[in-house]
Amino acid sequence: VKQQCEDNEEETLGAVMFTCGGRSERFFGEDMVDAKQFQAAFPTKPLIGFWAGGEIGPQALAEAAPAEATRTGRAALQGFTAVFGIFRAPVPKPRLALSLGDDELPQEVGRLMARLAREANARGNADYKEGDHANATQHYTRAMQLAQVASAEVPLSKQSQMVSNRSMAALKAGDFERALQDADSALQLDPQNHKAHYRRAQSLLSMSRPEEAADGLRSALAEAQGGPVEELLKLLDQAEQAAASSTGSRRR
Repeated sequence: VKQQCEDNEEETLGAVMFTCGGRSERFFGEDMVDAKQFQAAFPTKPLIGFWAGGEIGPQALAEAAPAEATRTGRAALQGFTAVFGIFRAPVPKPRLALSLGDDELPQEVGRLMARLAREANARGNADYKEGDHANATQHYTRAMQLAQVASAEVPLSKQSQMVSNRSMAALKAGDFERALQDADSALQLDPQNHKAHYRRAQSLLSMSRPEEAADGLRSALAEAQGGPVEELLKLLDQAEQAAASSTGSRRR
């Protein structure tokens, strides 16, 4: 956690700790082992703690790398663990506006917006991997809004990826109409976004519209200018089979 703070230019303000009653002097041979671990890393930071009979926190990953073991995300009820809630905040930086000229300020604001958009998109990806599609959607939405700031100068292809990511989260959440709308919006920004074509077809298939899905995939493949298209071909085959089955059912 300390290394993450340094890498992200953050400071640790303090922490709250919940540790299993079994992790006592009888188990370790000394008292307050978990609190001492925190104290060793952050000797000047406040810590408040509680003994617990079952701890709620990110799933314990004893063999994981530090970056994974200190992750945040979907919580689980566990036993014989120590869970820390770390309060972190960005390190205050000097205000640049006072030292920037009128011509430099828009560029600096644009760089800030672009960076915040990338960070929000990365948070969305992390939440999506954790299965938290609601929070992922919120982060993707924020990323899209930040990227649309003119001075950020985020390429349309990158903006398209962010919108396509929100389509992906909507698909997983079962909101197929929204997934379709986002996929269409992503394709308006970048018609060569293969993932957006894929998610558009997935949305249509989920809404029992296989003919439209197949037509869209054929158009995407006909206009493809390189890049991997294997997934599009597989989905086209699936869509054509579903369309044929639907047509046969109507005839019967």
